[in-house]
Amino acid sequence: FFFQAEDGIRDHCVTGVQTCALPISWEGTIGGIILSVLVGFLIGYYWFNPVAGKNFAAIATIASIAGTFGDLLESKLKRLAGVKDSGTIMPGHGGFLDRFDSLLIATPFVWLFLWCIS
Repeated sequence: FFFQAEDGIRDHCVTGVQTCALPISWEGTIGGIILSVLVGFLIGYYWFNPVAGKNFAAIATIASIAGTFGDLLESKLKRLAGVKDSGTIMPGHGGFLDRFDSLLIATPFVWLFLWCIS
């Protein structure tokens, strides 16, 4: 929200992944990733220790990037299926799957990172 470009949003959906319904920009995506990494680092560093800060920042990076791809993948699958919403349980929210699309892709990657560092 804070990082969106006001003049001519550079749409990151031109990469061939999909055509976006919302004005998702590179600025907003990168800004969100940077903010999540910064907050993750600060929480880990000050509440736990400096090593935890680095690990929290790595988890935030992985979750942000994989979550973005999960969202784009789910939107692409809906477009290929020719549907607007993935269900009717949550009307006006794109369906049930839209609430968890990022989590479904990000969770295995975060788990793999945690497994590798343990």
